[in-house]
Amino acid sequence: MFFILVMILILFALSIFAYSLLRKKQIIDAPPNVLAAMLFILLIFISLCFVITVPSVMLCIVALGGNFLFGEYITYDSFFSLISFSLLVGVIVVFLSPFLLFIGKGLAYLFKLPAWLTSALE
Repeated sequence: MFFILVMILILFALSIFAYSLLRKKQIIDAPPNVLAAMLFILLIFISLCFVITVPSVMLCIVALGGNFLFGEYITYDSFFSLISFSLLVGVIVVFLSPFLLFIGKGLAYLFKLPAWLTSALE
C-alpha cells in the first residue's frame, strides 16, 4: 500500500515537472488563471496514471489467470504485493518503451529496412 501511495506522489510530481517544462519551453501559453493551470497538471497526472495502469492491470490479470489455469506457479504474500509488482513492471515498461523505440528506429535505419517493416516493428 505504501508503494502505491509513493508511486502516486511521484507521478504527481512528474506531472508538475512536465507542466513547468512545457511552460518554460513555451510549448503552452500562460493559462488564464490558476485553476486552468491546476486542471492541466491534473490532466497530465491522470494521463500518466492511465498509461501506467493499463499494463499493470493486464499483468495482474495474466498472473491471476496463469495461477487459475496452471496451478499456483506464481505466489505472492498478499494481493497488495501482486498489485505492487504489477505496478512496478508497468512503470518499467512505460518509461523504457521510448528507449526501445529509439533502438528499434536506429536498427531499422542501420539495416535499411523497408518502410512497411519499420512501421510494423514500431
